[in-house]
Amino acid sequence: MIDVSVPDQIPGRNHNHVNQDETLERGMAVVRGGDGNQIVVFSGTPGVGKTATAIELSHRARTYYPEGRLFARLSGGLEQPGTEAEVLKEFLLAFRERPEDIPDRLDARRARFQTLTAGRRLQVFLDGATSASQVRTLLPGVGPSLVIVTEGRPLSTLMVDNPVTFLELTPLEDDAAIELFSRLIGEERVTAERAEVDQIIGLCGHLPIALCVVGAMINRSRRGTVASMAARLGDERRRVARLSLDDDLSVTSVFNAAYRLLSDPAQICYRALGLRPRSGEISVPALAAALEMPDYDVLDAMTELADARLVDELGDDRYIVRELVALHAEHLDDRPGSERSAETARLLDFYHQGAIDADALIAPLRPWRQSLFPELIAGTHHDSPEQARRWLRTERANLRAAVEYAYELGRQDLLGQWCVLLWPFYEKEKFLDDLFATHRLALRACTAPQMRSLLHTQVGYAHYWLRELEDAAGEFERAFALAREVGEVGLEATAGEGFGLVRLAQGRADEARTLLVRSLELANATGDERRVALAELHLAKTEPPRRALELLEHAEAVFTGLSADEAENEAKVLTWRGRKLIELGDFSTARGLLTRALDTMTSRGRRFDEAEVLVALGSAASGAENTQQAVEHYREALVIYEGLRFSGPARAVRGELTALGDTTSP
Repeated sequence: MIDVSVPDQIPGRNHNHVNQDETLERGMAVVRGGDGNQIVVFSGTPGVGKTATAIELSHRARTYYPEGRLFARLSGGLEQPGTEAEVLKEFLLAFRERPEDIPDRLDARRARFQTLTAGRRLQVFLDGATSASQVRTLLPGVGPSLVIVTEGRPLSTLMVDNPVTFLELTPLEDDAAIELFSRLIGEERVTAERAEVDQIIGLCGHLPIALCVVGAMINRSRRGTVASMAARLGDERRRVARLSLDDDLSVTSVFNAAYRLLSDPAQICYRALGLRPRSGEISVPALAAALEMPDYDVLDAMTELADARLVDELGDDRYIVRELVALHAEHLDDRPGSERSAETARLLDFYHQGAIDADALIAPLRPWRQSLFPELIAGTHHDSPEQARRWLRTERANLRAAVEYAYELGRQDLLGQWCVLLWPFYEKEKFLDDLFATHRLALRACTAPQMRSLLHTQVGYAHYWLRELEDAAGEFERAFALAREVGEVGLEATAGEGFGLVRLAQGRADEARTLLVRSLELANATGDERRVALAELHLAKTEPPRRALELLEHAEAVFTGLSADEAENEAKVLTWRGRKLIELGDFSTARGLLTRALDTMTSRGRRFDEAEVLVALGSAASGAENTQQAVEHYREALVIYEGLRFSGPARAVRGELTALGDTTSP
């Protein structure tokens, strides 16, 4: 009976896998003879069969690792940092971790994963890794595990601080290529036309991916013979220019021949696979927008491409596009530059409009889209905030690629807009790698002081969440100065508020209060009720109890009266009302408010805020001399803080527990 509590994510064996026995035996020697965690990296040219061979090793070694087998497909050869947090989340979910218990921060997820996997006999399979740091982030805890990696980019620097076995794959030997082709088209046909088969194998450079494409073409052709296919490939070889991938012309010949057999709509879609921006995945709606074709025609064409093994279907009308295919499609397209430019512009516009529409649903009251970019009109790309978030998660890699391509094109307007539009998504999901990367490009390109002020503020908050307080202070200072330089009151208020929160976190309460008082004054000058309520919430943190309660009650009334969902901000107000009531000695009322806040933060998955409320509940119970209840609340908070790796708050809670005489907490 299969143990469903043990994750087993490794794909099934590729039944067309052949040869590589010597390489696989070297891999098994690592499995049988290694102490501690072992890393095996498969390298080789695109199309040589790295993933299929690595999967074969995983299955051969299965019995050595009974406590779980994890699999993650990374970026497929393109530089796209930032996927590690999502991979770690999926790994933790595979071990039955509750979604609400999974930290937001990358380093906290990494620590949780390594703690959970320490001492276990696991396989961790990382397909298409693009950097050594990416692999290091996803390593399991210390123990007898096997990490299998296929290179998307060279990973030689992984050896600096890890014992690594590199297994270099080379193209198939003649016998193995014949065996593969026999499986693809049948042994009888291979025997009958052996000379032509040998010619095809040579033209394919002995690469499994190219042979599989040719096999699919032969099987799909009603009248085609092996001889006619060999002739076609030979003709293509003479007429086509070389790809810049390597010195082998034959792979180009294979894909050119496959292209010629496609229907007209499939050829159009194939050429579009070479458009930029690209990330290794593409959706039917994106292609339809770029090509101005109906979705159903694009879907039919992509199904044809999948049948020809030129793309892989992911589901939900999305497809994996290998780098080799994208490069070939880009090279193949010899149409006038104006036609390609028009398609590229429409593809960029698809991602841009999707981001506009998502921002309008996710952060409808955030002022910057309307104030800085009044020309951006939200449409009906998404049906709901939840659907908008799903789209952003799905298209995240393409959105980042779009920002990077806009930078290459010198599109300063798009760079700034995308950073503003995507910030609420990055903030909620804590995709800070993407935030830093996109904002770095925008700050290089954008010159408008208003835009630069907001960009510095957004980067400042990212540093603040990471508790990189000095870096955060520097960003907010720059944002504050730029806003004052151009007299932008709203931007000055926002930057000053962030700066005040940093000073409060640094224990510089007087400076914090001065900054937050000024922020409230500026917020009032804007006439934006929500802006004022936020400023009141933050200023209340520095004020005496009775004045703070006045500010908080007004802020709560504003949040409650707004049309958009402000439940999380309302819960933050309740938390601080509870804290201030504790200072006044009204523990019973405080407990009621804090319990309401805790319910909201728990249901919304706001783990850090949940811990903050639990600390306040601990203070209320301690003040009411209910020591047992106080200890329980503090212990719950401690577990969350330590899980999130917030060492400062954790130390403070330990101090509270020690003061209450508790010495048994973990």
